[in-house]
Amino acid sequence: MKEKVKALLISEKKGEPKSRVSSAEFIQGAGIKGDAHALGGKRQVSLLFEDSLLRMRKKGIEVSAGDMAENLIFSGKVPENLKTGDILTVKSVRLKVTGLGKKCVDMCRIGKELGKCAMSDEGIFLEVISGGYVREGDTVVL
Repeated sequence: MKEKVKALLISEKKGEPKSRVSSAEFIQGAGIKGDAHALGGKRQVSLLFEDSLLRMRKKGIEVSAGDMAENLIFSGKVPENLKTGDILTVKSVRLKVTGLGKKCVDMCRIGKELGKCAMSDEGIFLEVISGGYVREGDTVVL
């Protein structure tokens, strides 16, 4: 897999849409500097692939980057062979896949419109195992 970082997103508070930034610092064992979810644990960073957003838009759902609290959007679609334990590398940053999909506790706007949001089926959760800086446009390697 050789995709690109299409968007980097952070928010200072949980429960609010994330805002786009052109670059971000990934902290080993924590997450993305300045993001409310940078608390350690197994869900330090959340990821969606661009294809997930495009499919939602085709269904008539107005969705923008950050609406589902994702930190990263990569170009392309979720690789069929992606599994827990895989490592995604962006420059010096290494991200370990710790979860695929999630059970939504509080139904977001998108979940209410569709019955579920893309994060429930296609959201990917990551742990930062090697930190550094990432910019939009950087190449991602599985």
